Amino acid sequence: MTVANAAPHPAEEFHFEGPEKKLDITFTAANGGGFRRVPEAMWTEVLKDAKCSILHRKSNAEFDAYLLSESSLFVYENRVIAKTCGQTTLLNLIPHLLGMAHVLGTKALTLSYGHYRYKFPDEQEEPHRNFETERSYLDKIFAKARAATLGADADAVVTRVAEQGAHRCWHVYFADLRRLTLSPDGLFVDVFPGTYTPVEGLEALRVLPAHDEPSAGGYETQSSDSDGDGAGAEAEEEAVLEIAMEGLGTAFASHFFYDGDAGAARAADPAGVCAAAGIAALMPGVELDNWCFEPCGFSLNGQRGSNYFTIHITPEAQMSFASFETNDPAYCTDDFVARLLAVFRPKDATVLVTCRGAGGADALGPVGSRVAGYTCARATAEEFGPTIAATCAVLDQAEGAPDAAGIHA
Repeated sequence: MTVANAAPHPAEEFHFEGPEKKLDITFTAANGGGFRRVPEAMWTEVLKDAKCSILHRKSNAEFDAYLLSESSLFVYENRVIAKTCGQTTLLNLIPHLLGMAHVLGTKALTLSYGHYRYKFPDEQEEPHRNFETERSYLDKIFAKARAATLGADADAVVTRVAEQGAHRCWHVYFADLRRLTLSPDGLFVDVFPGTYTPVEGLEALRVLPAHDEPSAGGYETQSSDSDGDGAGAEAEEEAVLEIAMEGLGTAFASHFFYDGDAGAARAADPAGVCAAAGIAALMPGVELDNWCFEPCGFSLNGQRGSNYFTIHITPEAQMSFASFETNDPAYCTDDFVARLLAVFRPKDATVLVTCRGAGGADALGPVGSRVAGYTCARATAEEFGPTIAATCAVLDQAEGAPDAAGIHA
């Protein structure tokens, strides 16, 4: 990702947080196109509260894919996925999305939030300084929730030491929102005092609801008829692969610096940069939307049917980082992880797979434990209810692997 939008620092002190925060909320079916009815101009206003902006949009029959100044936004009729890196304030989107749902005639089903551990946590804004404060913030709103830290070293104090960059891990939070009801105006103003103002024009989107109206008044986050584990809402079967990579290989990282006239010419052809770096070949048949950030950095979104793809790259040596994510289950294999890492050549990688559906993680088995060129330092798994499970594998580049002496942060 680009560092152009970050606050200035002396060169030796400059940091940019590559790992993205991710918010994923699913909703009941809605009339009239659901969240895809929200115009781009309204998303632009909403994203200001998360401190990011829209660069470009591509759409297919299933969803809209927005490239952001800090990562990505994917908008389906009944699902919204937002990923933002840097010092963004992603949790500020929650009241906006719930307010939109109210006027669009839909109700929230599930919420998930999480991120790979921050490398520079002290530079985040509250409540994003650590997972403990993020979880406390969410727990004040969503009573039926489960949270865990996967992949952490057994000797790490999960909510503190693991945040300081010494221990690789992934924090995840799941909430069942089936019994969450809004106040009569549906805008959550009393839950987010002083931090949330409904975006202008929201009421113009109002449609008749596709479900029974909730009773007016208050918020109900405890369900008397659900399983009580905080993540039991029904969900379509899905497997989401997320990979966080640090210490990118020198040859690979060199593609994403655009100094001088030659570099500027390459930056003007982001599809060419994607192909030359070996990225495009990893996703044959996927419609890609590429973006080069000057003076350095790269992002892409991809679409194939209902499957999304996203890659973000911060190539600078002091914060070398890249991420990959897709919900296409065909990519949830050790073979694909090995092919991806053979292109990016990171010093280390952490692989998270989240499975939704009756089979849970057993439907796939562990992913990341047998990856050519890398050794698995540790692997953990966690069930968040009968329909949601996650596995995490922490990988180290094997000694003697090509580019093992590359720019390793």
